[in-house]
Amino acid sequence: MNCYYYALWIPQYKEGIPDVMKTKLDQVDLRDRHEDPPLLVSGEINEKTFLISLRYTIGDASPRTLLFHWINQPSDKGFVVYKLTLDDDEDDFLCQVLRQSMPKAIYHYIKGFFHEHQFHLSEDDSLLDSYFSQSEIILSDIETQKAILKVYIQSYINKYAGCILLCRDTLHRVSRNLQQDIKLGDSQHELRQIIENNQAILDGESLYCDFLINSFPGRIDSEQLQRIYALRNELSRYDERLQRLEASFSSDYSIKVGKIGVVSSVIGAFVGVFFSLLLSKCSSDELQSGISIIRDEIKDIQTHDSIETYKLQEIQERQDSLLKLLNKTINK
Repeated sequence: MNCYYYALWIPQYKEGIPDVMKTKLDQVDLRDRHEDPPLLVSGEINEKTFLISLRYTIGDASPRTLLFHWINQPSDKGFVVYKLTLDDDEDDFLCQVLRQSMPKAIYHYIKGFFHEHQFHLSEDDSLLDSYFSQSEIILSDIETQKAILKVYIQSYINKYAGCILLCRDTLHRVSRNLQQDIKLGDSQHELRQIIENNQAILDGESLYCDFLINSFPGRIDSEQLQRIYALRNELSRYDERLQRLEASFSSDYSIKVGKIGVVSSVIGAFVGVFFSLLLSKCSSDELQSGISIIRDEIKDIQTHDSIETYKLQEIQERQDSLLKLLNKTINK
């Protein structure tokens, strides 16, 4: 029989001992990787003892239960410590993994007892790694604090770096689409989504990261600290570029939409000219004059709005139809 310990950080941006917010969690399918076996998990927590009971089923195997015992070390910085005791014969997939670390999916699930997602989507929290040890974890020990913080700060480093890569890819793809005048609607939607994601990271989740940093002055690895601030500044610069691109994109798109409106108005005017000429039983000269007006209008659009070629083709088709009708009226 062996004991395994996990220091779980319940993300928060102000001091306070974590409270139980939900005593039961729905059954979900959890896995860190697609190649892992199906894992159905449901959970309960005792509000007084903080004992967590996870009932799980792997594939077609019989359901099993794991008990995570809370190590009572109240922390107003958001940390909770749990102990798991496993017999040697407990060797299914989940037990094997828990002997080395706590899977992100399980950590994310357990946080659901204590944590509400304010600045991010629920799945974003799964990017955090928990701290694992085969020895008892003492939160008051300074060296232990440094080791725990190193794991969590690295999770934020990875999160910032991932956002930057996403920004680079989006900038390249959207700029190319804009230059080639393709997938404009999709590109505009993608820009808006990534800008909103960046704002959630920079304005929201950074509060969590800063809380950790400010709560433990002098205990954050200096290289990690420099990396965090460098990545955050880089992400801010990318976000500014994305916002400028969106503004430029929106401006160009509005111009195009405006041109489409102009074209549509002219088409309506053509129809109006035709019916006014036809219903007034005008002379052949007047009909020919109407035809000239239509031709002149199309020439003006051709010189003014060469971008919307498919609209010009539509106008040309309408013009041909009108001319046939007018010529038929003249020959009566």
